[in-house]
Amino acid sequence: MGKKKHINERIRAARRENKCKHAGELARIRKEEHMKAPNIDIDVVIPISGGMYLGHLENCLVALAKQQFQRANMGITVSCVMYEKINEAALARLCMEHEATLVFSKPRNKVFNRGFALNVGARQGSRQLIALVDADVCLHSSTLLTASRFCQSAVMAVIPVARTQFAPDHKVWTSGELENKKAWIKLADNCEYAKGGFGNAVLQRRVFEQVHGHDERFFGWGGIDTDLYYRCLKVGAVVDLGDVGVPRALHQSHPTPPSRKNDKYTRRNRELLAGSHSIVRNSERWGRVLAKKR
Repeated sequence: MGKKKHINERIRAARRENKCKHAGELARIRKEEHMKAPNIDIDVVIPISGGMYLGHLENCLVALAKQQFQRANMGITVSCVMYEKINEAALARLCMEHEATLVFSKPRNKVFNRGFALNVGARQGSRQLIALVDADVCLHSSTLLTASRFCQSAVMAVIPVARTQFAPDHKVWTSGELENKKAWIKLADNCEYAKGGFGNAVLQRRVFEQVHGHDERFFGWGGIDTDLYYRCLKVGAVVDLGDVGVPRALHQSHPTPPSRKNDKYTRRNRELLAGSHSIVRNSERWGRVLAKKR
């Protein structure tokens, strides 16, 4: 039996077979979706693990409030896995101010489990689409609308994220700076985008349920988004918004969190990615936890 191909090789092969990767098909979809205005019905899930992200989360929520569709059509859930120290009262006030549901859950391991946090958050809602947005990511006002339109014909739309050192002291954006759209777009266009990052995306809820969400065997950071991306590719068409040149997202700078500094789990995640990638992951009770809403 031959050696199993690396996950990136398998992804490239699957994308070549994906009809939505062809330029002509992307152009047709983009033209059609701009001609119609579908009813956007979306749940946004934001995972958070520690207090160092509170300032970034505030900017993330401010950016969500500026998205180009009615707020009534969007539900927001902040899923907090209590791994690192965080000011629970401040987090609760922030979520209340932005009308976001806050769910606390205890970690299943001593290392942060991002997939578990996202699964728990996703199962709080019931809307047609699910947006996965990291707390340290700031979306352009048109990003979710564009991604949602592509998800009318694709099962998933990946949102590329620009890596930027916004300021030497890791300053985060303010409301006023977010409103300066010209400066925002100029900054985004001059930044290098992460290659192979699939963690921020919009996907159809039926597909998320079909594949049983993120694989909860992944701990720490790395691999969990690639795994879900590959399994969605096996279900249907996936679109990378970077391929069609739409407004994207910016990563807010911050020091490396403690949860990323675990080589043991990084190596383990790489081994998990070398698996067979069956469509369905986890047991029937995936994403379920006795979580207390606050």
